[in-house]
Amino acid sequence: MVYGLHKLMVEEAVTHATRRGWVDGISLRPSGIVARDGMDAALKSAFLSRLYWGVARGEDVTLPVGPDDRSWFASVRVVAAAFLQAATAPELPPQRALTLPALDLSFADVIAALRRRFPNSPSRITHAPDPDLVALFGRFPALSTKAADAAGFPRDADADALVDNALLPAAAAHTPISDRSE
Repeated sequence: MVYGLHKLMVEEAVTHATRRGWVDGISLRPSGIVARDGMDAALKSAFLSRLYWGVARGEDVTLPVGPDDRSWFASVRVVAAAFLQAATAPELPPQRALTLPALDLSFADVIAALRRRFPNSPSRITHAPDPDLVALFGRFPALSTKAADAAGFPRDADADALVDNALLPAAAAHTPISDRSE
């Protein structure tokens, strides 16, 4: 994808400028950020967030992926915490282009966590796999983020924490990431 190529070009520029001592930079690669309510509706990835808000509101949701398809997920709250950590850390890790920690989950795992969080939601979730979208968002390989983990970047604790952190109101943003809000 051209989008990915542009990101790689910027990462290389930041790495080069850091090696030369012009900046002290780091490039962070977040994955599957959820759940931006109503934003980016025209993006192919919008269904990732739409799922969360649809269930929360009791709306029916049709996913363009199957229940066993897998993707990487991180709540917007955890990604924001990672960017804040990178911006304020007294020392950055030696590797300057990092994939941030995320959860490697099937869509069935995410749906189960949403059902636990919203047991009374009348939302019906159906699957209508679109081969192009499955290829982009449902066939992710196993995720390894050793460098980001070693640097202490945060991750959602599990699928239930992911749901809570993804839908957490902004006013509660000062509680620890691994805490579950009820």
